[in-house]
Amino acid sequence: KRISRVMEWIGSGTRTYLTSVNAVLKAHCYIAGTKYDDLLTEYIKVASDMIEQHLGYPLTYPTVTVYNESEGKTLYLPKNVSEVTEISLWENDEWSEQTLAITLINRNRITEAFAYDLKAGKYKITGTTTITVSNKAAQCCRLLVADMFENRQNREYKTPNDMVTRLLHDEALLML
Repeated sequence: KRISRVMEWIGSGTRTYLTSVNAVLKAHCYIAGTKYDDLLTEYIKVASDMIEQHLGYPLTYPTVTVYNESEGKTLYLPKNVSEVTEISLWENDEWSEQTLAITLINRNRITEAFAYDLKAGKYKITGTTTITVSNKAAQCCRLLVADMFENRQNREYKTPNDMVTRLLHDEALLML
């Protein structure tokens, strides 16, 4: 049997975006002054969302709720989940909170939540994340923001991933 590593997640709490409106970003965009600061802030939010969607896990939220399925013993979580605060199993058409001894095992691109008494089924796991914005993540965000700013009037994208894929090499993103 193949264990599904596809996860749906919802971030919550005050976000820490991948970059900010600062001198480095403005240098990327060839901007002086504060005239475009609000626009750049909106682009930063969109670029952060795009990068998270492309990677498939949250980088900017302090808390995340993950919906995942398990065939028993292991659930897969985003790689930056540092603590599980709540876990519920979908049974009898409702979420039933579980009391499990969870061990988190950090892998290269994912965190495994292991429990001996984990049943097969659909789970909702809420956890605390460790937010560490790497230089690569910040640079990717700046590149996207600069591209959005420079081409704000004459470019159309079919999906957010069109631009991410075009600007950033997949292997570079996977190492964030």
